[in-house]
Amino acid sequence: RNPLPKLSRSLRLLTKLTTMRIECVVMLSPPPELQVLKEPHYILKFLEQLHVGDETGRMVLDDCALHEVPDEVMAMRHLEYLSIRQNHISSLPIGIGDLTDLTDLLVDDNDVTYISPVIWQLTRLRILSLRNNPARKLPPEVGLLNPDVFKELPLDGCSRLLSPP
Repeated sequence: RNPLPKLSRSLRLLTKLTTMRIECVVMLSPPPELQVLKEPHYILKFLEQLHVGDETGRMVLDDCALHEVPDEVMAMRHLEYLSIRQNHISSLPIGIGDLTDLTDLLVDDNDVTYISPVIWQLTRLRILSLRNNPARKLPPEVGLLNPDVFKELPLDGCSRLLSPP
């Protein structure tokens, strides 16, 4: 067995990679996103989207079995479009406020119950889509989003929502 402390971020550059075998390797601290990704196609999709997001500012991590927004995504300050629909994400953490170039944040069909109040820092945000999430309330800071830019807040299927923001 080889000790491998973590996977290199440069793996995202291997866009033609179709198979990655990590058996018989002891990872000293596997990234959380790979701890939950049991299927190789999830890992490959994640790595591909890291590359695409880095190149284009658009990242689609729909249906990747994620339980949290990966640190690698939070570090991509230039992202303009982020779709993390159909996962198991329960919160939009404080780091989301650092993605100040975001115009579209699609978080439909997750398990979101918490949205960090720093959401207001996304001054370019046009769309915050939260369809089909169990959130009971939205932070009042949603009301501080730039009214000249912010246009859509889809909440369809948020049956536990007590009141609009």
